[in-house]
Amino acid sequence: MKGSVAATPRPTGRAWILVMIFLGLPFIAALALADVALWLFFKHVLASCYGIFCLI
Repeated sequence: MKGSVAATPRPTGRAWILVMIFLGLPFIAALALADVALWLFFKHVLASCYGIFCLI
């Protein structure tokens, strides 16, 4: 139609879920693996405490 402007597309609820699945979960998994690797390094190589376990 002449003179009318269509609304701009917006992310849907499903789009937000897919973003969290494909971007959020791998990011959290990478951080968890890095945390485990650092814990193993501090515990076995440096024979030291790591993170919150230092407070116990």
